[in-house]
Amino acid sequence: MNKKSMSVTEMRKLLGIGKTDSYWLVKKNYFETVIIAGKMRVMVESFENWYDNQLHYKKVNGDPCGKNWTAITMSVQETARLLGISESSLYELLKKKPFKTVKVGMYTRIYIDSFEEWYGSQSRYKKAVGQEVQNVRGTDCETEWSN
Repeated sequence: MNKKSMSVTEMRKLLGIGKTDSYWLVKKNYFETVIIAGKMRVMVESFENWYDNQLHYKKVNGDPCGKNWTAITMSVQETARLLGISESSLYELLKKKPFKTVKVGMYTRIYIDSFEEWYGSQSRYKKAVGQEVQNVRGTDCETEWSN
């Protein structure tokens, strides 16, 4: 039987964060909580939905974060690697708004479909030898932290 809720302590251990940070997440209403027998509980479904839509926190068991964003967007680091340019060069390119981006928390993400459309319509930039979107992808959320 799958649990419907978990304690704040369980959530904290799952994310490998401290008590203050865990209650800060609760206070920000990032996920649904309920009070049962005087104890705060985090609703698992709500927590998992939040987890799949954020890129900052990572579960200690290694489950990838931000699934809802990483499926349709690339990080600045991934895009720069794909084009074989520096991140600072990519940020300069982004100022011209050649493709759609989105801010997810404090991270800039580039929509893959918009990037591919732009890439096909220009001739200045070439993908690094052997690089395609699927093989420049980072495998964990920590690749996002420097963005």
